[in-house]
Amino acid sequence: MSRPKRSLPHILAELKRRRVPRSLLVYLASGFAILEAADILVPTLGFPAWVLKVVVAVLVLGLPVTVVVSWAYDFTSRGFVTTPEMSGAPLESSEDRSLKIPIQAGWFSPGSIVLIVFFVLVGVAGGWFLEPLIRGEWRGASGGADSGETRPSIAILPFENLTSSEEIRFFADGIHEEVLTSLSKVPDLKVIPRISVLEYRDQVEDFESIAAELGVDNLGTGTVQQAGDRVRVSVHLIDVGTGEERWGETYERTLDDVFAIQASIARNVAGSLVTTLSPQAETRLSAGLQTDSLAYLLYVRGAESLSRGIHSLNPLDMEDAVGSLAVALERDSTFVLARAYLSVALEWSARAATEPERKAEFSRRASLEAAAALRTAPDMGEALFAMAFQGSQSPGTELRTQEDIGYLRRAEEELPNGAAVLRELAVRFFRLGRMEEAAEYSRRAVELVPRAALYQFQAGEYARLLRDFDPALNHLRTAVTLVTSAFPEASNTLSRSISLVHIATGGGVEALRRVLAEERGLGLITGRGLRDRLEDFPELLDGGEFEEFVGGLSPEASDAEARCTCYGLKAWNHQVAGRAAEARVYWDSLAAEIQNSPGSSPHEWEEPLRLARLGLALARAGKTEEAREVLEGIALPPTRSPVEWDYRHLLAQAYAELGEVELAVEELTTVLRSPTGVTEENLRIRLYWEPIRTHPAFQALLNP
Repeated sequence: MSRPKRSLPHILAELKRRRVPRSLLVYLASGFAILEAADILVPTLGFPAWVLKVVVAVLVLGLPVTVVVSWAYDFTSRGFVTTPEMSGAPLESSEDRSLKIPIQAGWFSPGSIVLIVFFVLVGVAGGWFLEPLIRGEWRGASGGADSGETRPSIAILPFENLTSSEEIRFFADGIHEEVLTSLSKVPDLKVIPRISVLEYRDQVEDFESIAAELGVDNLGTGTVQQAGDRVRVSVHLIDVGTGEERWGETYERTLDDVFAIQASIARNVAGSLVTTLSPQAETRLSAGLQTDSLAYLLYVRGAESLSRGIHSLNPLDMEDAVGSLAVALERDSTFVLARAYLSVALEWSARAATEPERKAEFSRRASLEAAAALRTAPDMGEALFAMAFQGSQSPGTELRTQEDIGYLRRAEEELPNGAAVLRELAVRFFRLGRMEEAAEYSRRAVELVPRAALYQFQAGEYARLLRDFDPALNHLRTAVTLVTSAFPEASNTLSRSISLVHIATGGGVEALRRVLAEERGLGLITGRGLRDRLEDFPELLDGGEFEEFVGGLSPEASDAEARCTCYGLKAWNHQVAGRAAEARVYWDSLAAEIQNSPGSSPHEWEEPLRLARLGLALARAGKTEEAREVLEGIALPPTRSPVEWDYRHLLAQAYAELGEVELAVEELTTVLRSPTGVTEENLRIRLYWEPIRTHPAFQALLNP
């Protein structure tokens, strides 16, 4: 029997019978009360501003749920019961109906419990999905705030010292440093760090050019002048697009009021750019440093030396940073920010140290200072970063990497404009083989520090490994121009990466020669750099251009790595010239050197890499059985690592030398599908694949 067609009066009557309008009124009244309470409690209790938005979203989601539930159920003194269908009989009174409804159970009937659980799940799901959406990110994505496309962006140029006093210069630098540090903690702003604007200290350029180079819409300028026992600080904020001044103010205070001046400048600048600041941002902007004035000036000097040392790769800057920060802590042992910076400076010093004893001592001190800083200030972004950074020179285990990511995620919350935090997150995701996330974090770091060679190099390398070659080349060439003036040796590594991009994009050996000639002419390639380049690209030896250079290399070097390079280059020099017997002698010497030089790195992939190199050298020396025995005896670690692709590349070369075409092609197929930067163009020109070049299986790789 078909159901009768219901008219509008019948539907309205049914809504009334099921008490839907009354349920909606009760829900709206309750929701309004909840919203008012949340509006008062959220800022009072210091919760993030997005919590209030989540409450609104959940209340909106609950509206259709209320309609559905009130239609399907009645709420009686004995709990929730199913509303019966309306018959053709006249509507009964609510009292009569409640007597006739078959009550299923009391308050804790199965239906009631299911309904309560349903409401709870709706609330949780709404919060889980909408909270990251409101904040501009999805859980599990690369994280962080929007990459600067919509946030107001600002760079504050170094404050000009209008007096000749050295103390006032440090005072001016200190104000500049701390204003930027405070502003960088506001997630709604994109703030360019101090290191990126230092080069504009003494330059006279128009604001539009500076803003374009730094990628910002607003520029801050300031002057500091001493007048007796007082100082006058003038600050101006300029909208570069219109040329108009957004805000400006002059402070005349004593040196003892430095922290109050910093807090006031930061609050006013942020308030001029962001319509509504969250309670957390207000708190961060108001939280000034509390320390001894001399300790503060030492901290400022140490922080600047640390930043300069990181970006110039100059160990002398790092030495000054460690010294200044250590003395600052002697003056004030409670100065936790200086302690966190000291830990980072010590870790960088450990990276630069060549003597094992000094390296170990720097690492030990870095660990102690980081742990002490985190104990004192467990929620400070700088302390969290220091804890993740100490010991980071060693790759460590996957567990350690995950722990570091946990610290860095928390640091990112506190330091949303922390370029160093983003860069270290990129490194950790790279170690886990999560290249897309590594590249995204690296890109965001470069947006904040566009004038730092280290950041540009990292972004270029990750783009290369993902085979995104145009941006890779842009980043790497920018890094070369930034690093050469301060630390020329670093350009060798950059040049190598540029050559890899040229090979991958089909430039061939001639493109390699042009790049090498250009960079040698600019003085970018040292003797060690040329040696490394020839080791990586033996194709350059074809034609004898570098035969004299290779012939002058001596195997008598005290460094095992240098001896290995020497034997390898001499072997390639003979091989490309067609002197196979002479080449085998040097390959044999290389194998012996590798065999007698066990790895010293704690990295668990170090031994497989060493054995793969040994097997390859033995295969090229013609010692086939020994090579097979070495390769078959390699035990791989259970954890993954980016160097695994280097291992498989070496393994493919060894199999090619042994004539194991299927095994070589299998490894190369894996390498081509992985984030290695290796493309079919590499395979077309590299000398490594001559033994199997004409085989159909290898040719199939070149034409997928």
